[in-house]
Amino acid sequence: MVRVVNDDAEEEEEEEEEEDIEEFNVGYEGEEEQGCKGSKKPQQQAQRCEWRVRCTMGKRNGALIDWDTFENSYTFRRAFICPSATRGILRYCEKVVALDACFTKNKKYPTQLFLATVVDGNSQVVPLAYAIALVENYENWSWFVHNLQISIQGLRSEAVMIVSDRQKGLERAVTEVLPCNPHIHCGHHLKMNVQKLFGKTAVQVFQNLLHAKSEDRFNSVMEKAEARLDQGSEFKRYIQRIDPAMYALYAMPLPRYGRTTSNAVECMNVALKRIRDYAPCRIICQMWLYLLNLFCERREKANSSTDELTEYCKERMDEFGQNCGSFVCMSADMNQALVQTDGGFKQWIVKRTPKAQCTCIEPHDHCWPCIHFMSWLRSRGEDYMAYVDRIYLQKSLALCYSKTIPVIMETESAMSISSSSCDTNGRHRVVRIPNGGSTAGASTVEFEYPLTQEPRVIPAATIDLPTSSRGGASGRRNTGARCCGVRREAGHNRTRCHVLAHMA
Repeated sequence: MVRVVNDDAEEEEEEEEEEDIEEFNVGYEGEEEQGCKGSKKPQQQAQRCEWRVRCTMGKRNGALIDWDTFENSYTFRRAFICPSATRGILRYCEKVVALDACFTKNKKYPTQLFLATVVDGNSQVVPLAYAIALVENYENWSWFVHNLQISIQGLRSEAVMIVSDRQKGLERAVTEVLPCNPHIHCGHHLKMNVQKLFGKTAVQVFQNLLHAKSEDRFNSVMEKAEARLDQGSEFKRYIQRIDPAMYALYAMPLPRYGRTTSNAVECMNVALKRIRDYAPCRIICQMWLYLLNLFCERREKANSSTDELTEYCKERMDEFGQNCGSFVCMSADMNQALVQTDGGFKQWIVKRTPKAQCTCIEPHDHCWPCIHFMSWLRSRGEDYMAYVDRIYLQKSLALCYSKTIPVIMETESAMSISSSSCDTNGRHRVVRIPNGGSTAGASTVEFEYPLTQEPRVIPAATIDLPTSSRGGASGRRNTGARCCGVRREAGHNRTRCHVLAHMA
């Protein structure tokens, strides 16, 4: 919000803004560090911060929130947020949930941002839930995954796969909290480990193992690697210690939709680079606003489309249709055929039982017909739409973003501060009028983020400017009427605010 104030009120306004920032970040330092041991100030500030999050995001807007502090202390420990709009979207997305944690970049309050993401039918990353914790360890991962399986409908199922790096605490937490969910490792992290131990030549060998379409092909690559690499025997022993079902394509128990890495959540970490600069409680609010804009933009785009398939799937199906015309198809019966490509040098067996199947494994991995299966359908004059998974339908994409994430107004939560109306420290930008200057004709504009309507212009005559009992030019402390730092209302200060009366 842009406000017009006198220079006489500058000192008082800065003190109130400092208190606001302190409220957001209290609890990230211990009581002794705050110098308030034995006082009620840390308790009141920590409770006020928690109350704002629970009230504005949870009670009013249906989010599931778990705010945790250290035992017998008011020091912040961790916070979990899952908006109500993301709780049921897993049924409309790829059944692969990526988990990861990254550092926040606020040097004063270093924490970790925990994320769980999925990919929708248009190949767009969607955050399911997020959390802030002090460190990345087994205890915090177990707490995060436990809250996640409570929040996300359908997560605890054998049909949903979890992908992550090989962080020991995360791997153990997923195994204990989600024992029935298949858990696979990120292929990129494995590849970097192979390069570090055995060099760049071994990376290409591992890439072939990663995309092996059959067990025979996998074993053949492994035997050639032992003779090809200088450390072939050590490389073979290292790979054999890792279960092929954790990374190899042929051994995948469920479709992985062509994704061999946890790149979805890594991309989200990069997209949130600017938000990670803020203090922890500010990150919680800015993440909410980020999801709000994300859902709004994608909802409008999905509802305006007239296609039956999503843009991502339609492009791939059109590409298959253009390139499958030269294939030779020999049907054995109504449910299977032999497809020859490259002049007969390559042969593929396609079946429908009733889903599409092919020895190239793409129908199983992507849940859509491959180029060989589509060639056979075209030779029989049949349509491929019956073999496309429902997550690739435009209708499913619209349902994925059908629920609205409510706006958090600035009057509801002091943490929902627009980046356009704040400086780098999170304070409101203030338009100052020199002493003795006239405010006639001046006005202030109140902004809400995101802008849901035209900005409200408030005439200067209706603005109550604080006045000094000793005159504007004295430079002394302002002793006039104060504005509440919590609700931004005139007539009372923050200690007498009715919102915080129950905490007194």
